[in-house]
Amino acid sequence: AGQFGGELAAALGKTGIGPRKQPPYHPHITLLYDERQIEDEPVEAIGWMVSEIVLVRSLRGQGRHVPLARWPLRG
Repeated sequence: AGQFGGELAAALGKTGIGPRKQPPYHPHITLLYDERQIEDEPVEAIGWMVSEIVLVRSLRGQGRHVPLARWPLRG
């Protein structure tokens, strides 16, 4: 996970929530929360420009997200 992964793991540790898996921890993006199962299918590549990465705590069922840490990206 590199330097970012180490910083992310440290930030998670400071919040008390910690990663659910032992290292190596692989940051990811959640695309769907749903109870139903869907079949895997290929999709076209997704891309976008970002200026920072933000670690958020999602308060499921409340529609709220609390920022915990931020990492600005260098251009």
